[in-house]
Formats: sequence, C-alpha cells, structure tokens
Amino acid sequence: TVQFLFPDTSKMVRFSNAIKVDVSLSNIGTLSQKVGVAIALYADDGALVGVASGGSKWMAIKPERRSFYTMKFSDVDSRISEATRFRITLETK
Repeated sequence: TVQFLFPDTSKMVRFSNAIKVDVSLSNIGTLSQKVGVAIALYADDGALVGVASGGSKWMAIKPERRSFYTMKFSDVDSRISEATRFRITLETK
C-alpha cells in the first residue's frame, strides 16, 4: 500500500518538506527479508520532481508479517507540486 500525505496548504509550511509517503510492505514469502524502497515522482513532461527512500534499518520483515515506513520527499523537490505520476522500486537486501 502506498499513501501520499500532502500538507494543509493554508498553513505556513515549506511545501516540499511537509510531503510524506506511507508505505506498507507485506512479506508473503517464507524467509525474513530486509528491504529497500524508493519512490520517484514525475511531472507530465517526464522530469523527476521528487524522491523518497527508506526501508529496513534494524530488523527484517518476518514471513507473513507487514512493515510500515514513512518517508519524506527532500533534496530533489523544487517542482514537486507538478508531480502527476510515481514509480516505486523495491529491493531485498
């Protein structure tokens, strides 16, 4: 599951730092797995406008279990308000 969290734009916050994404990953396999996940946001013109990444820091996801990650979009974010598509990449470690 991927859920984007956008800020209340009526409040004075720096727009890009306030955008987060919640990711829920389920291990439907038989072995514990550490994972890395990245989400890239793209504008209509194909430009990369936002990047967030995270994953397992300490413990692997056990079989038949789910892990939740909240990741912030930062660094590559000056045009993030133009995002219309996303791509997610997942890798096991």
